[in-house]
Amino acid sequence: MLGRTLRSVALAAVVGTAGWAVAQEPSPVPETVATPTLRVEKTELELGMIQAGRDAVGTFVFHNDGQVPVKILSAKPS
Repeated sequence: MLGRTLRSVALAAVVGTAGWAVAQEPSPVPETVATPTLRVEKTELELGMIQAGRDAVGTFVFHNDGQVPVKILSAKPS
């Protein structure tokens, strides 16, 4: 009986200590999430007079001032 009691006490001590150790671990510092920073040089284009039936072509210049890549998945005129 004494042997069984000692094993139970030892097991309780180990389980109790393990629970305490987990509770005492410092929480990890959250990593800073890098975000893209998209900047457009000009938000409007003046294309002048366009003849009916002709295409007009303009270019918008984008800059990524952030530290991670930017993916433009779709674009449409507003």
